[in-house]
Amino acid sequence: MRRLMRRYRAYRHAAVTAEPSPDRPPLAFILAMAVGIALAWTGDAIAVPPGMSITFPGGDMGPVVLDGAVHAQKGLSCPDCHEKLFEQRHGAAHITFADHTSKKFCYACHDGKRAFAPVGNCNKCHAEPKSKPAPVAGKAWSTTCLRCHGTGPEVAAIARTRHGVGADPRTPDCTSCHGRSEAHVASYAAQPPDRLFDNRSATPAADRNAACLKCHRGGARLHWNGGVHASRGVACTSCHRIHAQHDPVRERATQPQVCFTCHKTQRAQFRLPSHHPVPEGKVVCSDCHNPHGTLTPKMLVRGNVNETCYQCHMEKRGPFVRTHQPVQENCAICHNPHGSVNMTLLRLRPPWLCQQCHEPTSHRGHPGAFDTSGTRANTLARGCPNCHTNIHGTNNPSDLGTERSLRR
Repeated sequence: MRRLMRRYRAYRHAAVTAEPSPDRPPLAFILAMAVGIALAWTGDAIAVPPGMSITFPGGDMGPVVLDGAVHAQKGLSCPDCHEKLFEQRHGAAHITFADHTSKKFCYACHDGKRAFAPVGNCNKCHAEPKSKPAPVAGKAWSTTCLRCHGTGPEVAAIARTRHGVGADPRTPDCTSCHGRSEAHVASYAAQPPDRLFDNRSATPAADRNAACLKCHRGGARLHWNGGVHASRGVACTSCHRIHAQHDPVRERATQPQVCFTCHKTQRAQFRLPSHHPVPEGKVVCSDCHNPHGTLTPKMLVRGNVNETCYQCHMEKRGPFVRTHQPVQENCAICHNPHGSVNMTLLRLRPPWLCQQCHEPTSHRGHPGAFDTSGTRANTLARGCPNCHTNIHGTNNPSDLGTERSLRR
């Protein structure tokens, strides 16, 4: 109520002290006072006439002083802001730090094009605080960074992650990742931090990764520096969201979509009729691949392709009395692990897949026929596996005359 009365007296004083012109009826002054009361009733979102200013709390960065003369010189009137940008309700104009880079409230105009942008221009709106913050090193919730970044939802979300556990002595602080950033603090954000992690950052990927590797080294990340991702300039934050409570790449339900951001060919292959159940959520990329680097081709989690496949397909491991040499060498000779138009992920349909290796003698090199006589029907149904059912190997010793045929 006291604030309402002060605003009412200010508008009343402006109206009473104005020089009335001979042709202006006294009713105009009464209407001006009524408008002043109505505007005062709206609370914080109040119009500022030329020649007056209003001061709002601005947090640790100092109060915000809004001068009506500046906007009037630009040709702006009250409805330009109070009908288009601000809801006429008490408390509706609660502006957070995250809003400074949005298109809401004042920043619909203050975007660096129509008017100055807020980044690097703090002192154009905020009065000078009593003391300038000095860079400090401490836990992540140090007052130096939280003077500006304390209300941003993306920054505050780190409190719900392992990086925000204050009781853990291993928990990093802001400067552990972003650097001391003394120029950034001293210039009120006119200069960027020493190290930024978004995809538009000018900080080289190697420098960003070095900040992560100070803590996250060894184990599954032992071979990062020799891995494909590191050699191609991929940063940790290209896949991981550090401030998010739930990192999508660490969640099985969302991990493939993160990988598909770059691996678009594999996204298409997983939509073919025969595919590993990655879209169904039963298998994820990291079940077979270690994205942090390995000593194996394709960053496989095991020593070779077969050992990786045997994690699930143990019945194909053997040992068998009679083996099929391609099976022992590399599963990918016959199968495309991501997806295929052929059954069971085969690269080609039998018999043409088999004829890539088997010599063209007898029925093995026959071009194929649809009659059902003898061995000529090698294009029907499953082709070669019609007879050679144990194609991965067999322990059946009964038929010694055809021990190489891998029959049941």
